[in-house]
Amino acid sequence: MDNLLRVRDLKTSFFTYAGEVRAVDGVNFDVAGGEAVAIVGESGCGKSVTAMSLLRLIPEPGKVLAGSVELAGRDLVKLKEREMRHVRGNDISMVFQDPMTSLNPVLTIGTQLMEAIRQHQKVEKDKARARAIETLEMVKIPSADKRLAQYPHQLSGGMRQRVMIAMALSCHPKLVICDEPTTSLDVTIQAQIIELLKDLKKATGMSIILITHNLGVVAGLATRVIVMYAGKIVEYGPVNEIYGIPQHPYTWGLLRSVPRLDAAEKRRLVPIYGQPPDLLKPPVGCRFNPRCDHAMKICREQEPPFVPVNGNGQHHVACWLQHPAAPAVAGFKKGVPA
Repeated sequence: MDNLLRVRDLKTSFFTYAGEVRAVDGVNFDVAGGEAVAIVGESGCGKSVTAMSLLRLIPEPGKVLAGSVELAGRDLVKLKEREMRHVRGNDISMVFQDPMTSLNPVLTIGTQLMEAIRQHQKVEKDKARARAIETLEMVKIPSADKRLAQYPHQLSGGMRQRVMIAMALSCHPKLVICDEPTTSLDVTIQAQIIELLKDLKKATGMSIILITHNLGVVAGLATRVIVMYAGKIVEYGPVNEIYGIPQHPYTWGLLRSVPRLDAAEKRRLVPIYGQPPDLLKPPVGCRFNPRCDHAMKICREQEPPFVPVNGNGQHHVACWLQHPAAPAVAGFKKGVPA
């Protein structure tokens, strides 16, 4: 499958009065056409900043310093702002985290949907209205034509999120970025939104980047998972391998903090102790070493390289425990918590 998106050595920093905050520091990943990829990690690890960097929407005092973001062979980093405005919505769109703050409370749903369509596609008002109704029906909102006259506060949280997804799909983009699309919703509605995204991906052939800290929603949609920590990717691979044979201690920690229905016996959830590092002065070596139970001397001195796992070329991890000279980790078998 050909790559739709190719990100290489992406670096984004925020220049504050205290110094440079390296929020995204040398990120590399690909997204194939029609593929769903999840980016997971704790709050503050750089997931959302990565997404905003792809769209060139980093607010001041932030700036994309280096790297390339190639969409279908076109480097978005080199485009002028006028050209990027055409890319946003038409080629890449985004579903933001909280629909209540993303939607304008004093404008009707129809006005906001039609504005997005007419801004990017320059169509007549009647055609924009027909497209708005079509996209609302696509995201399974009943009585779509009547919803156009309603305001955001008249819809439930799940309905508002469906409107945001409809707005993102209204111009038929190749790639949709979903930034924590289920955070403010209850568990039942979360499952419905994930199932909706899966159906839309299958129906339209679009690619999806799912950004989340909730590993429970990932397996139902994504085929590959990227694990980020402190502005860097520490592990990536097929979703079944990340869940089944995780290789990085940070990934182990994320999975141990999630309840599992398939566990053979009940066990207490184990949190990841400590706090994410200060990105004004990130730790030397592996950035996870201050919180890692298995940190060695080399972890505090040198950044680990990416190495393949299982020899299949799809699963990679950056961890010194993979080195042949590293000691065996007690209590773990093939990286799986015992």
